[in-house]
Amino acid sequence: MGVRRNQPMGLGVFVAERLETLGLTQRELAESTGVSESEISRLVSGDRGSAMSLKTAMKLSRGLIVTVDELLIIVNKQGETARATGVATPGKATKTTS
Repeated sequence: MGVRRNQPMGLGVFVAERLETLGLTQRELAESTGVSESEISRLVSGDRGSAMSLKTAMKLSRGLIVTVDELLIIVNKQGETARATGVATPGKATKTTS
């Protein structure tokens, strides 16, 4: 799965590539993190529609064996690209107050 060098990697592409690298399925990631399989599927496809919470980012980072910072940097870069092009950003991380 190649990534265009002139564009930042989207979160969905990053998650899909990590799953492939780790030899995991979306279902296995869901089971190990407590994040629903449907939410992971929407994330990978770029069809999130709502913001990703910090709690979800923390769960995914453990399952993908990356730091939360790595995930949030990707989300932030994806948001900067969206703002520059006027396109809405699926999967933008937000802090929850629960």
